[in-house]
Amino acid sequence: MAKKIIRLMSFFIFSMWWVTPLSAKEQSINQNMKDIFHELTFLYPLALNPGGFRGKADAKTSLYRLYQSTNSIHHFDHSKNLGAKYLLSSTKADAKAAWQRFEDQRYEESQFIIRHITENCVACHSLLPSEKAFPLVPRFVQFVNKHDALPSAKARLFMASRQNDKALAIIEEDIQSKSLKHLLFKPEIMTLYFSLLLSAPQQYDRGMACLELKLKSSSHAEESVATAKNWIDSLRDLKSMPAENNLVVLAERHIASSKKLGRFPSDLNGLVYKIAALKTLERAMEVITVPSTLSRIYLLAGEMELQIFQSFWLSKPQNYLETAIHLHPKGINAKKAYDALEQHLVLGYTGTSGVHLPDEVKDRLAGYRKMIGIENSFKK
Repeated sequence: MAKKIIRLMSFFIFSMWWVTPLSAKEQSINQNMKDIFHELTFLYPLALNPGGFRGKADAKTSLYRLYQSTNSIHHFDHSKNLGAKYLLSSTKADAKAAWQRFEDQRYEESQFIIRHITENCVACHSLLPSEKAFPLVPRFVQFVNKHDALPSAKARLFMASRQNDKALAIIEEDIQSKSLKHLLFKPEIMTLYFSLLLSAPQQYDRGMACLELKLKSSSHAEESVATAKNWIDSLRDLKSMPAENNLVVLAERHIASSKKLGRFPSDLNGLVYKIAALKTLERAMEVITVPSTLSRIYLLAGEMELQIFQSFWLSKPQNYLETAIHLHPKGINAKKAYDALEQHLVLGYTGTSGVHLPDEVKDRLAGYRKMIGIENSFKK
């Protein structure tokens, strides 16, 4: 699914920039996207450094302009291109969230979202036929090399620009660092690492060797050692697992294995199997066309995403769950997806003063309840 979205979005951008002559609407969208890139060029270097947004009035202004530019693109109808529609709506929501979090003085979260928006742009442009018209990838890689960015930020950018070997090397250097005493302290970096490893079966041995070297190099907390050994065993099991043509069955097998290792849904002991399940489900999204089966695939993917380490950017699990509802609204998987989606959104807007769901979120949930035919589940 992710690859399909990127391909669709890349074609969408390519068609706007390289096909001549451009219509008035295409010229307007083209200018909007140039405005977005202009703001990201200013914001991204700040977002790479801890505290980069704090006390920066010009960052606030730039964030608002970024939100305005993304909002303008959504005045156009891209409903025939589902990949473009998803990425554009996601970018709009993220730009708004980045600006609002800055306003609320939640600077770290705002910076994190800006990094994600940039990585999405890089992922699209890395697949374009030419970078000459807009050298996005070299520009942002230069920022990463110039600034003392977090290893996860560097790795994610190289992943987005399809430089997986560099991303793996950065992560492995961080894992072997003497400053990293507890592997469980960096769930994001381990999630990125296993996502890369499981994209190519020949990388299993590399992952096992890296973890074994870490365990030998220094002493670790007992819980960290146990988890690392579970990861090694999981990689070894996946490497030797017999072929299974039924991708849904294979994904469910991985999910069952993760549950055996996990004491609770977000337990990191089952992380390798959860990511293996996600990779398998994404492959299934590409080949399966039966709506009821696809609905279940998206439901499982959404549930797995919610159990894997999440930072402040939560668009992906929400997108999977909403897609599960749309694909087969009258099926049992739609109801399960709605329950997971509602719980996810309500928890996200719950604080010490109670639940504060925005009106647009309430309306979206009400629309889904009507679509699948259930009574009000959340009344606030």
